[in-house]
Amino acid sequence: MPVQTYTEIINKREAEYVSTLSYEQFFKLFPPENKGDNGEWNNLDKKEYYSLVQLYIVKQIKNNFELEINYKPSDKNPTGRTYAKCAMALQRIHKPLREFLTKGLYYDYDMINCHFVIFKYLCDEAGLSTVYIKNYIENRPRILADNNACKTHILAKLNSDNARACGEWDKELKLLIKECNENKKVLYKKFVSQFQQSNEKNPISSIINKKMCEIENNILQEIITEFPDNKIVPCFDGFLIDEALDVDSLPDDICKWAEKPIETNVVVPDDFTFIPDAEVVNESDYEEMKKEFEKKHAKIIENSCFIMICDDGGVILKSRECIRTSYEHLTYDEWIDDKKSGGYYRKCSFINKWFTDPEIRRYDKMDSYPDANKCPPNVFNLWISFAAETWDCSKEINQQAVDDFLTHCLILCNHNKDVLEQVVLPCIAQMIQYPDLKSFVLNFISKPGGGKGTLIDILTKIFGSKKVLRTDKPLSDIFGSFNSAMSSAFLVILDEVKKSDMNSVQSQYKGLITEPTINIHSKGRDMYTIKSHHRFMSTSNDDDSMPTCKEDRRNKIIRSSDELCNNSKEWHDKMHAYIDDENAMYSIYHYLKNLKDVPKKFDVLSLCNSEYQEVLQEASRDYIDKWLEVFVYSKNKLSPTDYTGYELFDNWNEYAKKENITIEYTKPQFEKKLSLANMGGIKCIKSGGQRIKRFDFEVLKKKYMSGCQVPM
Repeated sequence: MPVQTYTEIINKREAEYVSTLSYEQFFKLFPPENKGDNGEWNNLDKKEYYSLVQLYIVKQIKNNFELEINYKPSDKNPTGRTYAKCAMALQRIHKPLREFLTKGLYYDYDMINCHFVIFKYLCDEAGLSTVYIKNYIENRPRILADNNACKTHILAKLNSDNARACGEWDKELKLLIKECNENKKVLYKKFVSQFQQSNEKNPISSIINKKMCEIENNILQEIITEFPDNKIVPCFDGFLIDEALDVDSLPDDICKWAEKPIETNVVVPDDFTFIPDAEVVNESDYEEMKKEFEKKHAKIIENSCFIMICDDGGVILKSRECIRTSYEHLTYDEWIDDKKSGGYYRKCSFINKWFTDPEIRRYDKMDSYPDANKCPPNVFNLWISFAAETWDCSKEINQQAVDDFLTHCLILCNHNKDVLEQVVLPCIAQMIQYPDLKSFVLNFISKPGGGKGTLIDILTKIFGSKKVLRTDKPLSDIFGSFNSAMSSAFLVILDEVKKSDMNSVQSQYKGLITEPTINIHSKGRDMYTIKSHHRFMSTSNDDDSMPTCKEDRRNKIIRSSDELCNNSKEWHDKMHAYIDDENAMYSIYHYLKNLKDVPKKFDVLSLCNSEYQEVLQEASRDYIDKWLEVFVYSKNKLSPTDYTGYELFDNWNEYAKKENITIEYTKPQFEKKLSLANMGGIKCIKSGGQRIKRFDFEVLKKKYMSGCQVPM
């Protein structure tokens, strides 16, 4: 149940009078009530209670006798009674004092014999005997009088496992206690799975109590929600409201209602004049400080840490000690009641109180959700919105900036419109339109000054600097022991990438491109896992910087035009002027955001390749794969044909000698490589006591014609 806020009012003159009473005067006028089987209040209880009431009165005085109080159920029973979240409220104030403070302001409505009536309702539903329970409900005043007992004593027995009647009680009351004990054991089995066990001393009764409190709260909420504009105080078994109600109109299918008079014999002396003992100052209130502080701070339970949210939306993880060091200077003023001096304000540490605040802003874990609606309420969303989403979009679209952006991208595609329209623009637009779905990698190669950096600067401006990680040390920053920068990154730029580096991390790189999650390793902290929406892009001056092959589903490698490398200052100045112009950048973002026919997921193999990538893929083919293609087309056959291992090995050696291939294989090595090719048109069979290879030339030629061979 969400937090509910109600405004409490109390009588001005009566409250001022209470604020002047000493400890002895206070309890003489408003004696504490008997606590049933727990006995009278002890002195420690009374002193703490007196202090809390005085603090409550001071707050009411400072707020002109209208104080907002938040209510919510306890964590142990989230569907049960709602409790005031603060230390003191009208709900917690004992009856003599509450009536003195509220007489003439509220009407008090109470469920008659609430918990015994609800208990009987549960017993009746379960088909249990309720002879003595019904008798107690109908004759409670007489039974209590006959046994010199009070209702709190009997309620205490209802909430105790194996309760025993007092020795002087008569048979009527003893049989009630026995019937309750027997029925609770049956009801416990029925309801134990619905609630969390939180009472080791009375596990049976506590579960029944939770169920009864749930029903009580449902009844109460049904009424309270009908009066959203009234002053209301949720109480146990009822409520206070500043409007007279017809009790016959209240829901009574389980419990009957009665209006309880709000009466008191205590009066404020006629000659009383209120003079504040201490001047009320403009203090730094803890709750107000907390409200502001928690806009940018929270606790993450799973990671045993705290987060600090930066102005740009980025998140910094902080230990308890780091947070304490950063904010130990913050204090708030707490009212200390002292009758000798009249009371005073004491400076208290804000951060120490916040650390132990049971209502601290906290989340079970943190993760990344581009669609905030998909983020569970107990998870802190690490996703930072694109910078362009926060810009003013009321200005007219700068079409010239969009056209020049497209021209720049076309130059990076070496003026290949198919690559621009089928690969580059859809890839970039898909980042913006579907940020929670992964894609392939754009790899741009050109000489220095070719415009690669300008494209990255444009995307960095659109996405925001926190969402772009640009590194020329991918082995340490991305694939190393610590990768905390990846937690907020969206677009990861591998700058001046080297093929030797990428060959050493191919399996990790593939995982980052395709896997839905990523493990974040921060120095000095435990690893944690978040959703991965990372997109990658690489740039290089090296003509062969990224490993690729015919079946490459992850990379699109583009050799850009070098026309901007020399004598292009005017163009670069123009593009960077756009980067400094928010309207120009928004216009490019708007174009990409609304680009049509952008797929959510790409069939990368169906997309066109640049001629340059096809050259690289051909160069990357295994020598035996190339030999096999030559061998297949050198045979003018379509029907399956058998070859011995020696025949194939001899043919390979002839090919290697002709092509000046220096790699030497033994016959077993050659046969192993051929088997690993896993070509569908080659079968290993036994014939005449020896292993032979059966080549289906029709199948093999189709495979090589379609470019679907599997490289080794």
